[in-house]
Amino acid sequence: MINKRGITTFEFIMWIPRLMFLVAISLIIIVFVRSYVNITTDISELEARSFVYRLVYSPHSLSYTNSMGRVYPGVISLEKFESPDSQKVIEENFHYGEPNEEVGAEFELDYVDEIGSLVSKQMFYNKDFFEQKEKLFEAGFTEGPGGVREYKIKYNVVVMLKNNELGSGFLTIKVAIPNS
Repeated sequence: MINKRGITTFEFIMWIPRLMFLVAISLIIIVFVRSYVNITTDISELEARSFVYRLVYSPHSLSYTNSMGRVYPGVISLEKFESPDSQKVIEENFHYGEPNEEVGAEFELDYVDEIGSLVSKQMFYNKDFFEQKEKLFEAGFTEGPGGVREYKIKYNVVVMLKNNELGSGFLTIKVAIPNS
């Protein structure tokens, strides 16, 4: 006759490999689940692109608008770009609150003028904020709260010159979005 204590010891010894297998499978499942779960969602690039698209397609922005109010996307009005009031109009139409600590941008338009020379013009949206955040970006503060992300988007554009002639150019937009 077999002793009960011997049976219990034998059963316990047989459960050790089963428990080790169970722990290994559990750890594998936990690792797989954690690798697919994203705890934080970074939408700063989406914010930057939506800001740029609003600027490119809005009638109250840099795009050329004819007398009937039709917006020509991809055609930049040089008159609007050079106007001293354009920065103020854009800031009023793309309002992010007071003080605006959500987005800042630099627009650089490189185009060929009527006589064939290359001209470069610059304009800002929320200039002080952009310059402050660009210094942080250049210093390498891109991670964590207080950091900033900068996105550079370049477009081939048509420029409506002052005498209603069309010229070719590039519009480079740098958008600075702070990490929250």
